[in-house]
Amino acid sequence: MKNYKRLLQLLLPYKKALVVGSIFLIAAS
Repeated sequence: MKNYKRLLQLLLPYKKALVVGSIFLIAAS
């Protein structure tokens, strides 16, 4: 369970970057 939480913390920034990137692409097009 601890490993899962650590993995989630590692993936969170990537998820945020992906969402921001998607919004940026939609706004740019």
